[in-house]
Amino acid sequence: MRDVTLEQQLEEKQKVLFVDDEPGIIEGFKRILRRYRDQWELDFAHSGDHAMDMLAQKDYDIVISDMRMPGMHGVELLERIKENFPEVLRIVVSGHADMELVLESTRVAHQFIAKPVDSDVLLGKIERSLALRMLLRDKKMRELAASVGKMPTLPGIYEELVACIREDRVSLSEIGNIVAKDPAMSAKMLQMVNSAFFGLAREVLSPADAASILGIDTIKQLVLVIKVFESFKDKKVDGSLISGYLDKSQRIALLAKKIAMREGLSKGQCDSAQLAGSMIYLGNLIVAGHFPEEFDQVNGLAVDLPAGDRANELEEFVLGCRFNLLGAYLLGIWSLPDQVTEAVAFYTQPSESKSREFSPLTAVHVAEVLVNQIDKNGEVDEDLAGLDADYLQYVSGKTGFNEWAEEAMKLFEPAAETI
Repeated sequence: MRDVTLEQQLEEKQKVLFVDDEPGIIEGFKRILRRYRDQWELDFAHSGDHAMDMLAQKDYDIVISDMRMPGMHGVELLERIKENFPEVLRIVVSGHADMELVLESTRVAHQFIAKPVDSDVLLGKIERSLALRMLLRDKKMRELAASVGKMPTLPGIYEELVACIREDRVSLSEIGNIVAKDPAMSAKMLQMVNSAFFGLAREVLSPADAASILGIDTIKQLVLVIKVFESFKDKKVDGSLISGYLDKSQRIALLAKKIAMREGLSKGQCDSAQLAGSMIYLGNLIVAGHFPEEFDQVNGLAVDLPAGDRANELEEFVLGCRFNLLGAYLLGIWSLPDQVTEAVAFYTQPSESKSREFSPLTAVHVAEVLVNQIDKNGEVDEDLAGLDADYLQYVSGKTGFNEWAEEAMKLFEPAAETI
């Protein structure tokens, strides 16, 4: 890849390469994207070999490839791109007939677009992806990500849960028994369900009962997040730091889901808000584990910041990027849903995103601000430091401040008993 400065990159158009062997499909893409030619540099390849030749000559931000092509099919192309151009975002276009190939491509594709291609979905994925890439594309960011290496692998218990959930007649009791194999996981799940947030009249003592209350999606997310956080113990990250970030992120996650539900988002969006809230401090742990001196420097300087001020500028000055962007970058590489990655990347400054509707990002932004204020002041008032009021007004035309604050206070009572 050409080594250019960030200033040169910002002056250049962002580049998208489409790969499909059918001329009619290529013409369809061109029609959909015609009005974006002044904004993006759009190129089209008719085969995998053609695409690799073009990638060798130009720094593309995104490659969008069909699965079924003669010669080099989509999976093989994506594997080569991953190996030779790892910073390029890889998106697959596929139909139901390609399901076997789609499953095979999960190792190398970041995102998927279903056939027939909806123009709004296509444009939305490109816009959001490029907005994220714009923040993460400089050389320093790539160097940081490369020095970190791979994300933690999926924990075995998570894979077992996913396999179990795929069974037609799986029961929540069976899921509880799987979680019970891991004492630490069982303890965390019981702590969550017995917290004041759930307001139960009785204490829950068995993982099976906890599973029936939490539900499958929450358990899957909890297992994934806790195991990812625990993986940083291998990096000699202080246990109290891991526990503190985990506990706070879980409160933010539950509050974000409640806000998303209250605002009428779909179940998938509510789940994305919860997962994103759980992962917002992943970047902090990555920095603590891989760049401990920079982490300590930022924390030391942040002590003198006025209440409510964020350490974004300090993080950029010391490390070269905001901590949450590093976490979002790696979540994207790990192929988590784009709404999750977007929320982690932009939750401190949501106006930087291309999202112009109430979304998981909005819910996570509000939840994090509310939990921060409660942790500092023990209550919520209308002067919410860090809240992007202009963004909220734009995406919703109103704010549900009183309702959001009420949900936050329920979660906080008392802090010692929260997750």
